[in-house]
Amino acid sequence: MFDDELLLFIHEPARLVLLTNLAAVTKADFVFLLNSTELSRGNLSVQMKRLQEKGLVEIEKMIDNNRPRTVYQITRAGRKALKKYKKEMLDLLQ
Repeated sequence: MFDDELLLFIHEPARLVLLTNLAAVTKADFVFLLNSTELSRGNLSVQMKRLQEKGLVEIEKMIDNNRPRTVYQITRAGRKALKKYKKEMLDLLQ
């Protein structure tokens, strides 16, 4: 189906849903993604780390009102990869 390793990486359902959610917003925190994707906490954390390792998302950890908060943002490379993925899928479906 895909000849690009990165597109195969994105094709995994959890990573795809995370990237598409992040593409729709400027930034999103852990709780927002947890609620919008219905992934488990562990799976969400693991997949976001993998996306970060590929340079598709940025992760920012902070303390907000004395509570830890993790915020995610899709990178330019992430948007480009998602756009390419979308084009490949549309081409495949036509």
